[in-house]
Amino acid sequence: MHAFQLGRFYVEPAKGSISDGEKSVTIEPKAMAVLCELKSNQGKVMSQQTLFTLVWPDRIFSPSSLQRVIAIIRKALNETSQNPTFLFTHPKLGYRLEVPRSPQINHTSNIETKTPKITSNIMTITAAILIAVLIILLFGRNLITGNTPSVSLTPITFGQQAEFNSKLSNGGKYVSYQSKSAPNALFLSNLTNLSNVRQYDFKHPVVDYIWRNQSLLVLIQNAQSLFSLFQLQVDKQPSQKLIVELSQWNKISELAMGDSGYVWFIGQYKNKQEYVLVRQDLVSNSDKKLLELGSSVISSSLSASPQGLYFHYFNGTENKFGLINREGQSEYIDVNTPDIVDLHWHQQSTSLLISNQLTSELYAMQDNELKPIRLPTNEVLTDISSSQNTLVATLVRQDMDIVRWQNTNKANSTFKQQITKRPVESKPMYKKTIDTKFADYQASFNNKRDIAFLSTRNGKPQVFIRNNNQTYLAFENHQNIAFIPPLVWSPLGKQLAFVVQHKIYVHNTQTEQTNALDIKEEIATVMSWSLTNSLILKLTNNEFIEYNFTTQQTKLLGFSGLDFLAKDADGNFLGVGAGGLFWADRQISFDQELKFAFYHDQHLIIHVKSESENKLDVYNNQLESVFSSNLDATCHHLTGIDLSDVKNISWLCTQLEANDSEVVLVENLNFQL
Repeated sequence: MHAFQLGRFYVEPAKGSISDGEKSVTIEPKAMAVLCELKSNQGKVMSQQTLFTLVWPDRIFSPSSLQRVIAIIRKALNETSQNPTFLFTHPKLGYRLEVPRSPQINHTSNIETKTPKITSNIMTITAAILIAVLIILLFGRNLITGNTPSVSLTPITFGQQAEFNSKLSNGGKYVSYQSKSAPNALFLSNLTNLSNVRQYDFKHPVVDYIWRNQSLLVLIQNAQSLFSLFQLQVDKQPSQKLIVELSQWNKISELAMGDSGYVWFIGQYKNKQEYVLVRQDLVSNSDKKLLELGSSVISSSLSASPQGLYFHYFNGTENKFGLINREGQSEYIDVNTPDIVDLHWHQQSTSLLISNQLTSELYAMQDNELKPIRLPTNEVLTDISSSQNTLVATLVRQDMDIVRWQNTNKANSTFKQQITKRPVESKPMYKKTIDTKFADYQASFNNKRDIAFLSTRNGKPQVFIRNNNQTYLAFENHQNIAFIPPLVWSPLGKQLAFVVQHKIYVHNTQTEQTNALDIKEEIATVMSWSLTNSLILKLTNNEFIEYNFTTQQTKLLGFSGLDFLAKDADGNFLGVGAGGLFWADRQISFDQELKFAFYHDQHLIIHVKSESENKLDVYNNQLESVFSSNLDATCHHLTGIDLSDVKNISWLCTQLEANDSEVVLVENLNFQL
């Protein structure tokens, strides 16, 4: 969005700045994105859900994240929620931006001279999704002999937002990387002086790049979506030279350097659906198709080696790993490969390094045999590159994870005896139980203590089930990236219901099969699963229906204005609405800020969260609070509870962790082969 006037304030989205003629403040990109969406819909009330979906398209709905950036905007505009000037809150509806009629103040933005140093404005931007990590290993001989030197970690701050795609130069002199805060730039640092960072700016976004001797080949996509490959000289006076135009491509990714005259990449021709692996001749500007990959590519990686090109791709149905030799012939490698996120040929040990999506391990493949390399980190490594004894990689740190909290009050006798006493408040104990190294959220226990949870490890929403420490994939959505509402277990714990794109799916844990139910209405979310073998569903029009598995019929229920609805073993309805909590003919007032509610083991579970309170309450059928606990501040979204052990009640939360851009230097890495 172009710069715009907001009363006495002048807003420059490109710079992330808001100024009033006397002072200028810089706000984080998400806050500016929210402000721009409100400006585009000036005078209209935008719901929290709509704003969140527009600004965080790949995240589960998080009101607190939105409220945080709203507070940032208000502070920059010198207003409060109690006394707003521009940004108005409509309770339970959303936010509205209004510009009062007043004389405008014109501002002229300062034109700054470009410098290779990182500006102070950029250095203040944090909350990264990808964290760049520089890893220098004593790699070569130790990789072969299995020596285990001591490990040391040294944080190195470059000050960028979401540093990623880090690569080491061929001679090991430089480390380069990209940043989300500057999509049109590349950053470069000398390994002997990491604090000296140079910035190279291009006119258009950098898609990918590779090292070629002591220069960089940089892939640019211009405003007309045309691709160009430039050469950037870094040792001498910085210069940019156009190498080749790649105008016939709709998409390009995963550059890999071949011999001096060509590169490999994965691309999609214009007006064609299929993706192909291509060898591009830089001299003649001609390409040769080596492999067809299918109509979509979700993840992929290429690595040049003396034997040819190692490749990996996942297209939603096929997960392929193989080698294209120097004669252009391809063969698939049938080894027990993990879920691959990156490949890299390590010359000194003559082995292929493979990074795993599910653990923090690297693997070295020699003679089609995988050997694990243990790393001193719990995060996934991508963008691996190396030179002799030095390795550089990008550390991927997600900002959502499922954690388990447990009540530690051993004095509890039985759950039922607490009914006549005041609810027990206990300080919970933190214990992480699900750690797939990807954005995990929304988990649920069944009565067998199995856990179902959601993840986005391949860029698509997936449902996983963990049983006896074994995890298997129950469902994944190949069509679109769309988050799945809550997971609901059947009373016997053998089936799991969830909604994807307004359709209801049921997974059977005994057959490990997932099937869609034939329901014509558009479903917003599954509410609960009753003992009468029926599902309570909320439609997109906010009406509620009940689906009976025996008759396969639906019945419209006469409820409206509810946040949650369930049905107990006696056929009584219970739920949460604007009037409070109700169960059959019993009702109590409820004026707190409801975060989430669900029905489990004949109890109504309520998660209350506000600026001053984060609390779990468990109610019985008399609407008496039989258990209560203050939740840790990091428990963002209560998603499941286990009531089977009343002395050690535990629950699952989605935890959001603040991720600041950080570079870590790892020396003397401890690993064994």
